Amino acid sequence: GDILTLLPGEYYPPETIKISAKGESENPIIIRGQQRHLSVLTSWEEANYQWQKLPDKDFIYRAEGVSQAFAVTEVNSGLILQAAPGLSDMSHFRATFFHDKEKQCLYLHCSDGQSPKKHRIRVTTRSGYIFAVNDAENLQIKNLTFTGANHEVPSESRFGSAVRVSSTTNILIENCDFYFNSGGVYVSARTKNPTVRNCFFKGNDGLGYSEMAQLFFHLSCSNCLAENNIVQDGRTHGIRFYSGAQNVTARGNIIKNEDIG
Repeated sequence: GDILTLLPGEYYPPETIKISAKGESENPIIIRGQQRHLSVLTSWEEANYQWQKLPDKDFIYRAEGVSQAFAVTEVNSGLILQAAPGLSDMSHFRATFFHDKEKQCLYLHCSDGQSPKKHRIRVTTRSGYIFAVNDAENLQIKNLTFTGANHEVPSESRFGSAVRVSSTTNILIENCDFYFNSGGVYVSARTKNPTVRNCFFKGNDGLGYSEMAQLFFHLSCSNCLAENNIVQDGRTHGIRFYSGAQNVTARGNIIKNEDIG
């Protein structure tokens, strides 16, 4: 029956928060924001860098002294930028980035070819989930906002979703917001009775893993409920039940501007 309340503010966990709490069926453990929308857990850093145009390449801008950059989001356009394999061809592909770890330089080709100074740029500076819930029981997560989670290897972007739930019984995720993560909620690995209700998902794109969904029930989870969620502006799947998910229900959800609803 314990309740953990996060006051309004922006929280930057330096690593994944691992949760294995066990409540009782009549007295669940609750992790919540004091007021919806105002308690934000993020993997982002504001990109207040000094940007310089590369003289020998069209549309490419560079910031020096950037030690970590696992993903880049152009917030005003609603795009997570594609990771480019290198700098050589970036002039030909808009909405891309490349991070040179050795030189600690970040290169951007924005969606309109303009300087990053004209955009709201956020950089994901740590790899992995924000919450990893494993082997928990009777747990509720409410009124929290999650932004900017991603994974350093694009093909493993499912391991950079905001909330991962595995081998857990009776979990409710309710009244939460998920913006520009590589996945919003990823429920997997024999989880029983997961419910995701009244949540808002926008642009949670696992770009290197086309199987991903903003709300994903996966790998033999059972008695799954997705109810009254709003899911929009994604480039993979909106809500997905897949790979052995059993006894699944989706009702009252709105899915808009999604490649696969």
